[in-house]
Amino acid sequence: MKKTIITGVIIFIAFYVGIYAVLSLSGQYEPSVWGSNGVKWCEWAPRGFVSNYSWRTAPALVFMPLWLIDRSVWHTFDGQYSGRYPVHIPEMKIPRTEQDAPEARSPAAGGRP
Repeated sequence: MKKTIITGVIIFIAFYVGIYAVLSLSGQYEPSVWGSNGVKWCEWAPRGFVSNYSWRTAPALVFMPLWLIDRSVWHTFDGQYSGRYPVHIPEMKIPRTEQDAPEARSPAAGGRP
């Protein structure tokens, strides 16, 4: 009986760690702090932790111990600048001149598409 319980716990832990590993391998750095000029910094987010720039609570709570270890050992704050991992930052283009404005490029305005 005791051996069965230990085996079950080991299998559960293996699945728990395995699922997190798969999610983390397909994760990316996501915006976590926004300012008036856009994204200030990002944090590591395994797949499914962020949806449409909104952090999801359930996966973060379920995998909190592994996520904290992951962020302190492998995907640290500086990792977002290393170029080794994907970083998901929205492209924010601000027109600098009238020529850069979208309406100046539209065919209806006589601009190039």
